[in-house]
Amino acid sequence: MKMDSLEKLAKVRLKRTIATLYKLINDEKVHLDIILAGGNSGIMCAHIAHIFYNHIAQQPPEIIRIPFVRYKPNKKEIPQNRWDNSILKYAVKNQIKEHNIESFKNILFIDTEIGTGTTSENCLKLLLEVIEYREKQELTYYIIAENFDFELFETPSNIKVHFRPPAQGIEGLYEVVTNILPEKTERLMREVFPKPPYEKQHLINVLMDLPSRSKENPLEGFNLKNNYVAQKRIDNLKTLKGQFNKNLASLIEEAVEEYKEGKIDLSNENYLGDFGR
Repeated sequence: MKMDSLEKLAKVRLKRTIATLYKLINDEKVHLDIILAGGNSGIMCAHIAHIFYNHIAQQPPEIIRIPFVRYKPNKKEIPQNRWDNSILKYAVKNQIKEHNIESFKNILFIDTEIGTGTTSENCLKLLLEVIEYREKQELTYYIIAENFDFELFETPSNIKVHFRPPAQGIEGLYEVVTNILPEKTERLMREVFPKPPYEKQHLINVLMDLPSRSKENPLEGFNLKNNYVAQKRIDNLKTLKGQFNKNLASLIEEAVEEYKEGKIDLSNENYLGDFGR
């Protein structure tokens, strides 16, 4: 697919994601208490959600950043090479304390896409371990991500999982939403951040002043190394940031208005609906 077509598709998918979030909060009156951000794309999406909240003039939920890593560095992506993320519970615990989170009922996991659900499941497990979850405590876990044949994972009976995919994934096209990064901007940034190892979400996180984590050095967690490098080596970084974030805010505003006007229809898609139990 051509880059301009990918960028158009990314904008459509981002708008559908925002519309799905707006429907949940405005139409269904769900008050979200926490957003779990797993990995680089997750932290990007969580902060896009914060921009959305600011647009609708509502207090956003606190974001718990979890630098989740699925596989051991430089190993084949197979089950026996899963990375042990249990150490991350200390980062989760510290953030809950830092944000003075005493109780919560509704949790949002938002990402660009979801397949096996490994990240969403394990981020929830880390949170439950930290709060010493009790069976009587009722929680609802909302997942918003492009659907790549996701199947609900098992949870305790008092935890309900609701899957709200804004779109069906397209085989061979992954991380579609990250193509909101303009081709010209990407080309300039690639002079400093080549691929591999840097993916588009790394570049977007720099433009949004967000940290990223390294797949090669997962124990480092989220950090601002890329941001410091960009400040030193990209002369017009301030301009690129300004343009990107202005366009992003416009897309979010357009998504809300188009949903209100019925131009974004979330009700008639056969892959959309309430997968909750």
